[in-house]
Amino acid sequence: MAQSSTETAEADLPFVIVLGPPASGKSTLVREILADHASFRRFVVRHQLAREKSNGTPLWESIRKSVEKGRWIPDSLVVELFARQLRAYPSARMVLQGLPANGAQAVMVRDLIHAHGVRTKLVLYLDASDDVCAMRMRHRVVCTTCDDGRAPAGAAPKAPDRCITCGGLLERRPDDNESVFAQRLRTHRRNIPAIFAAFRPEEITVLDAKATPEAVAASARVALWTLRGG
Repeated sequence: MAQSSTETAEADLPFVIVLGPPASGKSTLVREILADHASFRRFVVRHQLAREKSNGTPLWESIRKSVEKGRWIPDSLVVELFARQLRAYPSARMVLQGLPANGAQAVMVRDLIHAHGVRTKLVLYLDASDDVCAMRMRHRVVCTTCDDGRAPAGAAPKAPDRCITCGGLLERRPDDNESVFAQRLRTHRRNIPAIFAAFRPEEITVLDAKATPEAVAASARVALWTLRGG
């Protein structure tokens, strides 16, 4: 069966990697990308981790102690979570949210994507200062029902404690406190130079995360179109 023009266009898409400090708007931008490109699959480490845990896989058993003790999961095991998605959906393009998280992971992710036969990558980096991220963290609420209970959600106009999308209860994320958030910011700032070093400069687009979500999404569309040679 011949491919439609839409299918052909989607096949030309790169793998998209959305990075940025915590509370910079990664989840919001990824939702916009998925709305534009129905063929994309979203990869988030914690989502795949939940699947492995639910299925009681040997990979989960290898990771479990690190998770339960709040330790950094070994890089090779984090990247294996992504590799499993690639094997499960060999023909899909993916948008990676928050992966890679350090230089070692960046090299492994880059090489894994190349081995998968995809040579084109687009790294969208949401640039925001620590002050901006911290301010957003203090006002951020998540829906206990939507997504995995960690993505930012909007309040219903007549029920400020309820999600505008599904009506679920809104609450603060457990890790949205000053000390934990500050440590997450420091870790990100320390790791991002090595992450950038793993990719070619032309594969990286820095977006102004202080702009409106609509403006950020528009800039991401331009970057994607330019990389495809549009």
